[in-house]
Amino acid sequence: MPRQLMPISSRWFQGAILTYLIGFTVLIVLAYLVYRDQPPVPAKVTAAGRTLFTRDDIITGMNVFQRYGLMEYGSIYGHGAYLGPDFTAKYLHITAQSLIRRYQDLPGGRLSAQERVAAELHENHYDEASDTLRWSDARANAHRTMEDYYRSVFSTKSHYPGVKADWISNPDDIRKLTAFFAWTAWTAAANRPGKNYSYTNNWPPEPLAGNTITAGTVTWSVISIIGLLGGTGVIFYFFGRYDWLGWSDELKKINFRSVAEVALTPSQKAVVWFLLVSSLLFLIQTLTGGLIAHYPPSPAVFWR
Repeated sequence: MPRQLMPISSRWFQGAILTYLIGFTVLIVLAYLVYRDQPPVPAKVTAAGRTLFTRDDIITGMNVFQRYGLMEYGSIYGHGAYLGPDFTAKYLHITAQSLIRRYQDLPGGRLSAQERVAAELHENHYDEASDTLRWSDARANAHRTMEDYYRSVFSTKSHYPGVKADWISNPDDIRKLTAFFAWTAWTAAANRPGKNYSYTNNWPPEPLAGNTITAGTVTWSVISIIGLLGGTGVIFYFFGRYDWLGWSDELKKINFRSVAEVALTPSQKAVVWFLLVSSLLFLIQTLTGGLIAHYPPSPAVFWR
């Protein structure tokens, strides 16, 4: 049986293979860079020579987060559900508030309490040689406050939207869970060595901690959008203008009738109403989804 020729030019197949090779090469390089530049997980976090928590506490806390399905309630770095808070941002916010209250009555030179807190949170106190992260006494006290806070959230005796009673009853699990949240908050605020932004490019934003969006983030976001839409337009233009990946000789023999010569069928005329109704249903679905997503976290104040 003779080999059947492709109905389109073989250069389409070659172009697809080239696209896959380039795409996966970029993904592999980015994956390597992510793992190479990932923030350290310190062997221990200390304050005044005393250990607050260890690497094992952080990793076990992450396992607690996964075991109890907290990603279905809140989020880390903005990834997760929205029934509850972003745990990274919440830890950073309450810690900053605690430090500001602590520093308001202490002399800080020309810096205000908030400026002093932002500077402290962005200063990277990780020592690579000893694999130790050192915090101030004030920050250690703020961390202990966060342990009490999460104990009140996850060991509550009553239900409230998104949280069930006695969700996490083991105090040691809550201590390690708080250590995990503390590490994510540290990576979100502490400046990457040699840079003036954090390991997460100051994400999530938190004004009290001095976490503001960086110029590079905005620039590259805009460039990526322009590259996607503009690049797609350029490709369409050139492949429409020049027959680089043309049809085979067999398909070139096909004659297409103009639209004016083709009568619309009843089903084609009904498509207009179908699109109208489906668009209306899609709008209702979107609004209902937004209601369902935002109502449970704060039902008492949602309609205000």
